[in-house]
Amino acid sequence: MASVLLPNYWERIDSVSPSQASFGPDGGSASMEFIVSRGNIGYVLADILGSAIINANGSLSRVLPLAHPEYNWLYASKITSLQGVGAAGAYDAQNSTLSLQDDVDRKLPSFLAVYEKYKIGVQFEARPYLVLSDSQTWQFAAGRSHYDTKGFQQMFQDYGEYRRFSKMVRTPTAEFLASNNGTFFFQSPDLPAGLAQATSATTGAGPQIVVMKSKVVVTWFFVPYRMVTSINIRQASGRLNWHSEAGQAGAFFGFEQGSLLFEGIEIAEYPGPFPTTPINFGVPPASDLIDASIYNNKYCDISFIFSEFTVPTEMQAAGPVNRLQISGAIYEHHNRLPHVGLMKYLYVCNNFQAATGLPIYWSFNMKKLFRFDA
Repeated sequence: MASVLLPNYWERIDSVSPSQASFGPDGGSASMEFIVSRGNIGYVLADILGSAIINANGSLSRVLPLAHPEYNWLYASKITSLQGVGAAGAYDAQNSTLSLQDDVDRKLPSFLAVYEKYKIGVQFEARPYLVLSDSQTWQFAAGRSHYDTKGFQQMFQDYGEYRRFSKMVRTPTAEFLASNNGTFFFQSPDLPAGLAQATSATTGAGPQIVVMKSKVVVTWFFVPYRMVTSINIRQASGRLNWHSEAGQAGAFFGFEQGSLLFEGIEIAEYPGPFPTTPINFGVPPASDLIDASIYNNKYCDISFIFSEFTVPTEMQAAGPVNRLQISGAIYEHHNRLPHVGLMKYLYVCNNFQAATGLPIYWSFNMKKLFRFDA
């Protein structure tokens, strides 16, 4: 077990343990109290809940949250209390070792009391995703690609960030396609002379064809807020999932090519547990640096929203013989529509000739959503 043992945390003990734990079918939780020396308080506060930054190569570097020493599948989710023990005097507020050293105007009390040690209460909970270190994640890094609408290959390095701090939720939905008059026929010996009748406004509207779909939401947790400005999110909008690896092994969260249509993102933002980056005013009136500081010390959970539509193999008619000779074109699932005559789903494009017609939706490698590119 490649665990990193930290010597700065001393559990508080008593005749009755201050630490507690509880477990149920929906997970577990625990709480502990630590005694930390004054010299380590800054390090400990920044270390307990973890942090994340965007690297120059587009990946994330994460400081993982503290794991419970007994139940190591539980991770620190909140610092519930911070209390000084053993008064050691007072400090000038301007000399605080925890405050950000920046030029932001603030109103502060002149002095603050300091203590020899601090008692820290920490809440631990199970996470609904894998908590992996940088090295464990990046060992699977590999070159990937996708194609633009002109068929040119676009290469990128996939660091596999979707394998950690992410989860997928799938909710079934349904769409109804109204059939045109005369498309279907009523069949019964009870009809006049037992003859079939075409559906019409007189005899009754045609059936509504039920198209079974799902709403797929992939949520990426505890991400630096600047990630929402990545150009990859804009480029992926309105496109279908495509993977460069052979076979289904490289599928995005297990979905077949063309079955996921990316609709956009939802953002849940929060300030983060511990600010680490000072606000940079630069040299006014130039505002580039202060504008960039908007994203500092902020985190968010990004939910990638997809419409999922998978056509069963037996419901797919054969694809076109003369296909569009551009790599990245997808002929399955979202790029198919129901054909009443064959009662199957057929590929459709915008041209009489399949070799020159473009599909309804173009493709994108959705793994690229999990890296930052300006």
